[in-house]
Amino acid sequence: MGVNQDMIIQFWLNALPPTAAGAWGDRWTFWVDVTDPSGDTETLGPFESDPVGGGYTWYTPTQVGTYTVVARFPGHTLTDIPNMEGHSSVNDTYAASTSKPAYFTVQEEQIPHYIETPLPTTYWTRPIYDANRGWGNAVMGQWLGGA
Repeated sequence: MGVNQDMIIQFWLNALPPTAAGAWGDRWTFWVDVTDPSGDTETLGPFESDPVGGGYTWYTPTQVGTYTVVARFPGHTLTDIPNMEGHSSVNDTYAASTSKPAYFTVQEEQIPHYIETPLPTTYWTRPIYDANRGWGNAVMGQWLGGA
């Protein structure tokens, strides 16, 4: 990363919240500790997971050097609130956990963002290759795969 360049920090558990269904059910809670090169630690959160047990946050490093990131999960006893449909996992307890440290290095120069393949200005043919990742909705529309 470059100094003052936004980045995404992602975190998740190895288990999804078993009562989560769409907008309902339990979610995991996380905190993220970021230690900067001078040794100061900033705690981000709390963050509520998505239905499959993960989440993310934006972070902007302000110093050159190596940063350390640790995600923390305080544990959770399932309630299935506000769903309350008698899920068999209600009252199951997931123990607290802490991730191993992850590291990233910040340099003075900013790192360029991914450059999208320009949209076509003339007729194009299929297949559309994965390098043209922004073309899907803009040019091709929604792809209905599977049954």
